[in-house]
Amino acid sequence: MGELITSVGLPLKIANSITRSCLEQAVAQTRELPSHQVPTAVADKIERAWLACSASQVFLNGLLLLSRRKSLQAETAAQVVIVDDDELTAALLHEALRASYGVRRFSSAADAVRAIERDRDVDVILCKLVMPGMSGVDVRERLRRTVPEQAKRMLFLAEGTDEDCAELARLPPDVRSRVLHKPLDFEHLLWAIESQPRTQH
Repeated sequence: MGELITSVGLPLKIANSITRSCLEQAVAQTRELPSHQVPTAVADKIERAWLACSASQVFLNGLLLLSRRKSLQAETAAQVVIVDDDELTAALLHEALRASYGVRRFSSAADAVRAIERDRDVDVILCKLVMPGMSGVDVRERLRRTVPEQAKRMLFLAEGTDEDCAELARLPPDVRSRVLHKPLDFEHLLWAIESQPRTQH
């Protein structure tokens, strides 16, 4: 497996080191907290560690799948925009996808919207459903008004929280099938990306 990962330019130890670092930070920070705060803090840190493990698995699965695919030529590769305020997930998705796609990532939904409205050449928008300031649903509503063809290219990333459920309810029924739930099934994600029609670049 190490050789396979290395063949796409990234060492296997990256995902493991990310997960280990997250777990070590959780333990260290928990020890510094007053005892009455530990239960909530532990839950928060465990959740973060779990997300790191899930994201690392997405990363590894993505590299393994993409290493078996023939790299696309730059002029025909789909252009993918990742909009996610979780820097870890966004970075891992970016690294996993960039072997075969043109990828840009944004931690700010507002910045992503401005870029999409300016360039108008995005094939797929992977947008987190719940974000501070501007949710994925808000991004879709804005793009529907300004660049409606781009709004049709959105796929949403959800984590299964109560906030996600509330945002999901705001989406039209025919759009809810475009929601992908974390931890991501990378093969399903690739299928969703490949299913999108290409814009004229």
